[in-house]
Amino acid sequence: MAIPVAGILFLSNTLAGVLFVLIAIAWVLGLVDVVFKRHDLDRTKRLAWVLLIVILPIIGTVLYFALRPTLPDEAEKIISSRTRPS
Repeated sequence: MAIPVAGILFLSNTLAGVLFVLIAIAWVLGLVDVVFKRHDLDRTKRLAWVLLIVILPIIGTVLYFALRPTLPDEAEKIISSRTRPS
């Protein structure tokens, strides 16, 4: 039994749409993180990250999240969630 061509095109378009939405969400989250959460960055570094994320959306966002250090507030939340009193 063969899958109709229209069915294949529908699935590929649907998967492409889902992938596009996921990439767009990650892109927006990266920009919001750089602009509003990273108070440790000076103006030049923040602008450089924003430009990298805007000019190269996928690569810039992946690089940002891969190289981003854990902020002290986030580290405290992680540590406190791991060391629950028994």
